[in-house]
Amino acid sequence: MGVMSISRLVLAFLILAAFMAAIASSSQAQQILSGSPGDTITYKGEGPANSDVTLEVSASTTIGVSGGSYSSSLNGVSIPSGSNSFRILVSPVQTMYVSGGPSWLGAAVTREGSVSGTAGSYSINNVPAGRYSIRVYGTPASGASSVTMTVTASGPQHVGPDGRYTASISTSGLPAAVYTVRQSGQEVARVYLGVPAPPTPTPTPTPTPTAAATTNVTPAPGDTTIHMESATPQGSPMGSQASASTIPSPTEKISHDITNEKVTTESKGLDLAMMAATGVAFLAILGGAYLMLNGKSKR
Repeated sequence: MGVMSISRLVLAFLILAAFMAAIASSSQAQQILSGSPGDTITYKGEGPANSDVTLEVSASTTIGVSGGSYSSSLNGVSIPSGSNSFRILVSPVQTMYVSGGPSWLGAAVTREGSVSGTAGSYSINNVPAGRYSIRVYGTPASGASSVTMTVTASGPQHVGPDGRYTASISTSGLPAAVYTVRQSGQEVARVYLGVPAPPTPTPTPTPTPTAAATTNVTPAPGDTTIHMESATPQGSPMGSQASASTIPSPTEKISHDITNEKVTTESKGLDLAMMAATGVAFLAILGGAYLMLNGKSKR
C-alpha cells in the first residue's frame, strides 16, 4: 500500500473518530419537569465547556373562535435580561395582530403579523427585561372553529468549565400546557405546566422461568409405550400433571421490556464513546504504519 493511500486512511479515521466523539458528548437523556403556572422551572443541562448554547422553550395552545374572531391574552409574562428572541405562530387564520407593552404602563402597541396562506407569524428580538401583557387576535380562516397558537422563546445560555449549566425558566403569565425545551435544536426536556406529567414506569424484577424436569424410562422389550414421569410431587396441588415452565404475565413482560429499553438507552452513550475510542486506536496504528513506510521511502 502506498504512502498516499495510508495518508488517506489516516485522514478518514481521524474524521470518523471526531464525529463519533462529538455524538457521544452531545447525547443527553430527556428530562421530565413539572410545575404550575407562575412557577420558576429549573433545568440543568450539559454542553461544550466554556461555550454558549441556544436554549429554546415552546408550547402550543388552542384558541376558541367566538363572534367571527379569535383572541388570546398573556398577562404578566416575564422577559429575562439579555439577548432574546420571540416568535408567535397562529393557524388557520385570515388576519393576525399582536398588541403588547409593559404591564405597569397600561398601554399597548399593536403590530400586524404576516399571513401566508392560513398561517400567521410574528417575531421580535431583544425585548427589554420586564413583565409584559400580550394579546394575539384576528380573524380565523373560513369555517375554522379554533386556532392553534405556538409561542417560542429562545436565548443564549453559557456553559461552565465543567460542561454544565443551570437555567431558570419563569412561567409567569404563561398558560397551562406542555412546553418543549430544546438545546441547539435538540429536544432535551419537557415541562408539564399545570397538566399531569406521564407516570414514570417502575421496573419490576422478572421471575426466571423454571423448566420442569422429566425422566425418560426405557421401555421393556416388546413395550412400545414411552413413559414420562413428572418431577412434580404427587402430593402437590398439580397432582400427577406435568409441571409447565413459568410464563411471565403480560404485566411482567411489559415491565421487562421497559427495563430492557432503559438499559439500551443508557448504554448508547457508552457505545458511542467506545466507538470513538476504537477510532482513536486505529489512528495510532495507522499513524505508526505511515511513519514507518514514510521512513523507508526516504531511504
